[in-house]
Amino acid sequence: MKNHISWLFTQIHQWIDEGIIQKEQAERIIQRYLVYEKKTRYFSVSMIFPAIGAIICGLGVILFFAYNWESMHKFIKLSIIFSTLIVTHASAVYIRQNRPDIAALGDGLHLFGTMLFGSGIWLIAQIYHISEHYPNAFFIWGMGAILMAWALLSISQGIVASLIMIFWQGFEVFDFQIVHHIAPLVIFIGILLLAFYIKSIVLLFVGIFTLLLSLCFTVIELKEGLFFYIVFFYANILIALGINEHIRKKFAFGVNVFTLFGTLIYLIILYLLCFEGFLKEISHLYKLREFTDIGMMYYYGFLVIVIITWVNTLIPDFHEILFPINKIQSPALPMMVLIGIIAITHGWTEVRGNWIIQLFFNLMFIMHSIFYILHGCQRIHAGLTTLGCVMFIAIVFARYIDLFDSLLMRSLVFILTGMIIFGIGTYYTRAKKQRQHSL
Repeated sequence: MKNHISWLFTQIHQWIDEGIIQKEQAERIIQRYLVYEKKTRYFSVSMIFPAIGAIICGLGVILFFAYNWESMHKFIKLSIIFSTLIVTHASAVYIRQNRPDIAALGDGLHLFGTMLFGSGIWLIAQIYHISEHYPNAFFIWGMGAILMAWALLSISQGIVASLIMIFWQGFEVFDFQIVHHIAPLVIFIGILLLAFYIKSIVLLFVGIFTLLLSLCFTVIELKEGLFFYIVFFYANILIALGINEHIRKKFAFGVNVFTLFGTLIYLIILYLLCFEGFLKEISHLYKLREFTDIGMMYYYGFLVIVIITWVNTLIPDFHEILFPINKIQSPALPMMVLIGIIAITHGWTEVRGNWIIQLFFNLMFIMHSIFYILHGCQRIHAGLTTLGCVMFIAIVFARYIDLFDSLLMRSLVFILTGMIIFGIGTYYTRAKKQRQHSL
């Protein structure tokens, strides 16, 4: 059980003793959060240790076989591979069905079986001297892990499957320059949909990160510049999903993952765009007309997805587009930055010069920091307020290094920045006290 829910249950008992709420109300509150807890899957300590043990044991078995492999007969080798695989999974099934108190051990044995399945692929290839394209073994292994993850609805199997599939795609791209456009789709269906189905925050995070890596591996071989745009579009999609009211109601367990992951990527890219060197490299080297046909399909395909996602997000509450009250991200700001990125891609900035677009991105970054500070103070949210202050300090120091050579001007910048941060802290403290007083 999560810490905040345990804390809530403890507080409920105190509220009953103090007469703040009745027992009937307390039971309804407890049932509500118990239902949410049952629906959401967490990767607990009881799952971590069996998973780690299974992986280490699997590696040990592989090394053991490698040490004694040459002295064994071919049929003995095959018997060991298949019998070990069958016994491991059969034992895991028995434990899961008959010993629910140690179900984590059963999950660990299933994971051990997945490791044995991978080692069996390599060992069988060695027995029959199969020297075919070696990444195929990772693909078969990864697909087997995905099938096991769906069959068992297992978080650990899903995580292992994600790692194996990324290794497969990485070897294909960097060793053989082969691009598999279906790879991101496999990860989306096999990992992300499973995370939504079992409502696992950990697997959702792993799936989002793995899908991003898969997309990067896919487009980096087509055109390096496409990598930047796909990552930015991906971040926009995550932000839009994170503040979408329909998504927040239906998949409440995962909206924070969408928002945090997308915002982190988005803010890093926006900060880099504030600098002339990075902006010149993007605007001069990575124009749309230099993309291949497939690259343009990826670019416009993701751009369409971004637009559709934002439209679907904004239509229900268009009146809150500038500063929504109950969200940690403003839809207006990413959309304005998106327009700037499109302008760079199509070469529109060449007419006016890079300094205009650079000024635009600097202003957008400052507006984001102001938004987070104001929104954090209004909601008494220390994390948002701190993020806004850190962003403001980062951009001020970056511009301070570029623009001010005089020691007097630099000292004034430090003083002014310190006074602003001090004022924000004072305002936040006052707002927090007013909130506590009103309650």
